[in-house]
Amino acid sequence: MKNEYFNFTISAHFVNEINFANPEGIRSLNGEEAPTVEVNVHVDSSPLSEYFYESKLIIKFNATRKLIKDGTSEAEQVIAFIGYISYSTIVNIIYPKDLLLANLEEKEEMERRERLRFTLMVEAPNLAFPFIRHQVANITKDGGFPPLLINPIDFTEMYYKNTIDAENQE
Repeated sequence: MKNEYFNFTISAHFVNEINFANPEGIRSLNGEEAPTVEVNVHVDSSPLSEYFYESKLIIKFNATRKLIKDGTSEAEQVIAFIGYISYSTIVNIIYPKDLLLANLEEKEEMERRERLRFTLMVEAPNLAFPFIRHQVANITKDGGFPPLLINPIDFTEMYYKNTIDAENQE
């Protein structure tokens, strides 16, 4: 049942939490080389009611850079910036009428759950991603760095990789 999802609407989307730090201050802006950037992405979901769910996209990002120590020719690795954003999408699932009225057998119920999970872990984050990307670009720019433009994320690939990893752990 690949790439099948329920129809849904987005009731709301918003930043839960956003954090940015430049621990070295002005010093981290003066590096000779471009910073090395690392981005980690996590998707989670939780039910709010029978038809409403929260899909949460969490991105942690940081950059390190080599700086020359004052008065020497030695370089040291410092944190240029570190950031975190948690972004929620409230999803209203529109179940087909045949699923609402039916007493589903175990296999059908498993398929329904899989479709729901795919909707919340792939489709909702795909819609939220441009908004969170914009927030990350703005916060890094406001922190004195060039905007961090996160490359597009293949949430489908991420979903199946995580599903396979979870099955292998069982």
